[in-house]
Amino acid sequence: NGYENFVNEMERIFPQLDNKQISLWSNFEEALGSYDLNDLYKRLHKPTNDIFEPEKWQDAAWEEIGETIKKIRPLMREWASQISIKNVEDTLKLSKNSHYFTFNYTKILEDVYKIPHENVLHIHGTVEDEEVITGFNFTKNPENHDAPTDEEMYVERGYLKALNKLDKDINGQWGKSRIVLSSLADMSRVVVLGHSFGKIDSRYLYMIANAVPSDAHWHFSKHTEKDEEQINTFLNTCKKDLHKDHIIRWIFNF
Repeated sequence: NGYENFVNEMERIFPQLDNKQISLWSNFEEALGSYDLNDLYKRLHKPTNDIFEPEKWQDAAWEEIGETIKKIRPLMREWASQISIKNVEDTLKLSKNSHYFTFNYTKILEDVYKIPHENVLHIHGTVEDEEVITGFNFTKNPENHDAPTDEEMYVERGYLKALNKLDKDINGQWGKSRIVLSSLADMSRVVVLGHSFGKIDSRYLYMIANAVPSDAHWHFSKHTEKDEEQINTFLNTCKKDLHKDHIIRWIFNF
């Protein structure tokens, strides 16, 4: 859609596009988070062998990846704003009295299913916001990063500073949550629709599991057998780490 240069730069920075297990565009956030600093340095940086010029080296790192990184979230919002929901039908029976925790940028719940705005939390923002959130759920302190040479160390620290801008700040997002503050402790049923329990966002679900009563009934949707494997991993982790060993669950196709 007119952003060929951006796509080419993304595929240059994140070569996982060629990895059949984690394709950049179909597993976008996982690809963003699987970067390798040493690999970036070897592929993108031309060593200068200058004598200790850390600012120059970090500026070079920003030029190599920073300008592309800072475009990701604005373009994600622009893409999402072009998704039409005019012809979407309300095929699911969704209660208007339930609380909804959604990762969608579009407002299908409010506009199609007529769920009251105050009952919906878009944890990563909506198309109506100035910026939506996409990325991964970890950061690394650039000052703690070392490398064999000064130039490599400062260039890779520059890469980290740019990549850290894609951190989702899950704890911060969770803290803003109306639903967490007002209703989770009283929940008797949790329904998870269309979530694959991938590594990036599954942490939110652990937070929900920790906040709701241990005897809450859980309903999980699966689209593939891998989904069911990851659901069971989630349940086992809840039992081990959260001492939630009484979760009652149903898994159904979706």
